[in-house]
Amino acid sequence: NFYEKLDNLTLFYDTYKKLKTSAAVDHQLKLNEVAWNREEKMKGAYMDALQTQNYEWWVKDIASVNQKIKTGKDKDEVAIEERILSYLSLVCYMQTSGMLKQNNLIAAEYYCKLYKLVDPKNTEADYLMAETKARQADNDAAIKALNESVKNGFKDIKRLESDSAFNRLQSNPQFIKVKESITK
Repeated sequence: NFYEKLDNLTLFYDTYKKLKTSAAVDHQLKLNEVAWNREEKMKGAYMDALQTQNYEWWVKDIASVNQKIKTGKDKDEVAIEERILSYLSLVCYMQTSGMLKQNNLIAAEYYCKLYKLVDPKNTEADYLMAETKARQADNDAAIKALNESVKNGFKDIKRLESDSAFNRLQSNPQFIKVKESITK
């Protein structure tokens, strides 16, 4: 509506009318709808799996998804698998954050492990594991996870310094090294 007053849009309206009645376009839209419905079912199955499957199942399944992405010939199928991994990354982040807020450290650690499995280069997966380990008073594991987060690109020094989970570590020489590696 905005552009209609600025220019002649006849070409666009004509193109729209042709596409609207095109059998090929209609066919592709139906294929897209089938794919989206299948993807939604996959998401639902994964949500159920979060409650029912153990870590070993996840290791095998995510390896299978990554293999499909790596070797898939159908770009649409590969895109679905990539979106599923992105979805699972977000779900794992939300689950981990929720468990940390509830101070359920065992569940938080489990979801962090899944998060790392699903999205291994995501700095947040390692950061949340560091936070979980710090709350569990496992300083070495917390430092190790922080170093991995920094290696993957974590740079939010203010967040790290203000995070109460790391209060006990502020004078730890290894923690100080982590902070220094961020500021370099």
